[in-house]
Amino acid sequence: MGAAPGLALASANASQNNKDTRTAGAAGQLVLAAVAIFTGAFLFFQVQLIVGKYILPWFGGTPAVWNTCIVVFQGLLLGGYCYAHLLASRVARHWQGRVHLLVIGAAATGLAVTSFLWTSPITAGLRWRPQDPNHPIADIVSLLLVSVGMPSVVLASTSPLLQTWIGEKSGGAPYRLYALSNLGSLLGLLSYPFLVERLLSVHTQAWLWSAAFILFLAACAGCAVAQMRSQRAEDSLAEVSKAKLEEQPGISVAQQVLWLALPVCSSLLLLSTTNLICQEIAVIPLLWVVPLAVYLISFIVCFDNGRWYRRGIFQFLLAAGAVMSFKALTLLPGTHLLGQIVTFSLTLFFACMICHGELARLKPSSAHLTQYYLLLSAGGVLGSMFVVFLAPRLFTTYWEFQIGISLCAVLMFAAMKIDRASWVNGNYRRQLLPLAATLVAGALCSFYTSVFIIAQMGPLTVFRVRNFFGEKAVIDTDVLLRFRDGAIWHGVQYKDAKRRDEPTLYYHQQTGIGILLDNFPRTPQQPDLRVGLVGLGIGTLAAYGHSGDYYRFYELDPAVIALSSGTQPYFSFVRDSRAKVEIIPGDARISMEREANTGKLQEFDVLVVDAFSSDAIPLHLLTREAMEIYLRQLREPRSVMAFHITNRNLDLRPVLLGLARAEHLHSADVRFDVVDWVLLSRSPEVLNVPAIAFARRWPLAHRLGR
Repeated sequence: MGAAPGLALASANASQNNKDTRTAGAAGQLVLAAVAIFTGAFLFFQVQLIVGKYILPWFGGTPAVWNTCIVVFQGLLLGGYCYAHLLASRVARHWQGRVHLLVIGAAATGLAVTSFLWTSPITAGLRWRPQDPNHPIADIVSLLLVSVGMPSVVLASTSPLLQTWIGEKSGGAPYRLYALSNLGSLLGLLSYPFLVERLLSVHTQAWLWSAAFILFLAACAGCAVAQMRSQRAEDSLAEVSKAKLEEQPGISVAQQVLWLALPVCSSLLLLSTTNLICQEIAVIPLLWVVPLAVYLISFIVCFDNGRWYRRGIFQFLLAAGAVMSFKALTLLPGTHLLGQIVTFSLTLFFACMICHGELARLKPSSAHLTQYYLLLSAGGVLGSMFVVFLAPRLFTTYWEFQIGISLCAVLMFAAMKIDRASWVNGNYRRQLLPLAATLVAGALCSFYTSVFIIAQMGPLTVFRVRNFFGEKAVIDTDVLLRFRDGAIWHGVQYKDAKRRDEPTLYYHQQTGIGILLDNFPRTPQQPDLRVGLVGLGIGTLAAYGHSGDYYRFYELDPAVIALSSGTQPYFSFVRDSRAKVEIIPGDARISMEREANTGKLQEFDVLVVDAFSSDAIPLHLLTREAMEIYLRQLREPRSVMAFHITNRNLDLRPVLLGLARAEHLHSADVRFDVVDWVLLSRSPEVLNVPAIAFARRWPLAHRLGR
């Protein structure tokens, strides 16, 4: 009998040791899951940026390419969340780990196959380049699905699935892991433009990402195996936890509607703000990082701890931000540039804090976790789809921002109304105050924006369209027809028959391109000029054509082509030109590269690079690869390349200086008033023609003090 206490003590010690072992095992599983969740989110954002940069030149370098990529990856995120929800809710617990292992194996197999088919596992082959410029969105969607669809779905499913497994063990919902996931996304976003892109080629980036993805799959496989091993030992605990969860109140329809609607609003505002600051206000490299970083930071803050979101504070800030935004919208593009960017970014942050703060307040128990994430993801997809797919068809200008601000006010009120602890349920007269303040601010924003647009457009808009490449309008001012692309006037033609063929704006006879085309030395052996032009605009440069000359325009935007060609064009420069004029649809760089590879060299005497979207100059047209393509298309050493670099925000002279040095080219900077052209040639002969020599300024190297 004396041994009984000893046996009891030994049994207690063994029980305690088993408990400690289970605790240590659970801690290890939590750490492994946290690593997998963080890495998955990091890689999910990195792959967006890698493939986005890879395909950007295929679609003209327009900001709409990035927005379309966001929509596709939000759709893939939704696919991953849907898979996680179905696996967690419809598959028996002892099968979930096995099924996920099969999916992991399929993703690894797919990556291995594409590594043999393409130059890297995630960069689609050249045969996937677009052939028809009329369907860029469909081409981008299909390309991304083929190249990174399966890996992205696996990455996206990681956070909700592993959180569900951990929640089943602990009996609670580990929502701070969602904040960790968004932190991984933010680091993936910020590290790419400031580190990865600067140090590595796209090919190297793709291979390193693929290697990291395999390591990530190994971590996920470890989590799946741990889930399988712990399943039997924890069956009874899981059943108890499940019974407790089933006793909790159900989720109301109003809550589920807000789970969907709040991310619709924040996603809509993210893309509309990106359009505003990156296309209409300032075309600055990497500026698109700002609104996306703001969006992710609001998620991190709101889901890290509830104390960061205070309704009263952010309701006031949103109303103030809306008022500041409508004032910023009425400023001329390019004026108070930093103030406009800061204003719209802050307003986006205030709105996202409200949307994501209310989402965090409405988060459910772990029993409904995957459904919650599924609706949240679906809302993000719907919001971005509205901006990318529907808004260009519904509106002829950018109204999404104003709509998003007003929607945020309505949803803010709805979220407070279903919260019985909210102050709006205590005093009916006060419940409309935050809603009314923000709605009034949004209405003022819309009103003043429309007044400003009407004032800028003039008395009669005879044509107006918005498509994948931006907003365009033709304005009739009695004396002139003016073409506006985004925030910039891109062409003007006199209506008077006597002056109708007179080159105007950036192309008149005293500008660099006008002097070059008027004074390019023609010889008896070559009396006719062959001129290539990257970017059509309204076809103004066709006015310089002589009988026997050939002008070949490359234009990506079908709406721009329609303005200057056809039986009844708005602008007649192309139709009235004495030269033979041909318009080639599609991206100029791809078209010229295809021509060169098939032996159809154009032998241009002059090649003009003048491709704009609003104030944007697609930078993929100003790279060493692009320069090599251009040089192959020139007739002889004295042929000239003319670059139009007039820009409110960017000085592209250093870029052209670097390209000139790399290719051993002579340069001249010809500037008249605010219009700036840079001429490059292998031979200094043509740049020393008296008219050009008289107009030119110092060569670029001297101008830059080098």
